[in-house]
Amino acid sequence: MSGLRLSASLLFTTAMADNVVVRALLRRPLLTGVVCAGTKGAMADVTSQLVLQQRERLDTKQTVAFGLWNAVYCGGCVYLLYSVVLPRFWPVTLPGGGGRHPRFVRNVVSLVAFDNFVATPLLCLPTYYLALGALEARWQDLRRPLGLVSSAMRRYASEFRDVMGLSWSMWVPIHLATFSVVPVPLRTHFTAAMSFLTLTLMSALQSQLERRRPAAGNLCAQPAPEAAPELTAGKMRS
Repeated sequence: MSGLRLSASLLFTTAMADNVVVRALLRRPLLTGVVCAGTKGAMADVTSQLVLQQRERLDTKQTVAFGLWNAVYCGGCVYLLYSVVLPRFWPVTLPGGGGRHPRFVRNVVSLVAFDNFVATPLLCLPTYYLALGALEARWQDLRRPLGLVSSAMRRYASEFRDVMGLSWSMWVPIHLATFSVVPVPLRTHFTAAMSFLTLTLMSALQSQLERRRPAAGNLCAQPAPEAAPELTAGKMRS
């Protein structure tokens, strides 16, 4: 079985190396990763809004939030993590492409665990909620960055189970392929391609969570008391 996995990995690598498009991506992996991720994020949100949710009008702020966050995090940060930093701690191939690393299975499991249980809850989703909060905020709110951060983190904490449950259900199996088969320089691009579906579903989830959020207004304000539920009714812009 291990021989079959190694053969599949080598076949995948060889096929991609012969592809003209892939060779172009390999020449500028960071730049192309950022462009692919940002474009994919915006397209995933548009698909979610107009196809899945069947909205009559596109919420451009939400689309911009998904696009910008994907470009910065899924393009830039993911490239540095997946292709530069993490391979030094958990390599899956020998130096110089000399075959599979002796600790291949353990390192793949470590990479999947780190991404899903460290990077995603502590870096990925907090930065997304910060980006969404900044785009929703009024000008006076942007002049109070600590309040904006506090408001975004309160929202993230209240929705943690929903967003992490969706994330884990998809990215644990996807990243088993990311870190075991995909060549290291192309991990960002593969993740961007796979996350079109996951971000479309995440965008749809955000619209469902929107119904539970307090009314739009000052995003830096403290939550309204539970004794006056009528003050928190309404819909937050997203």
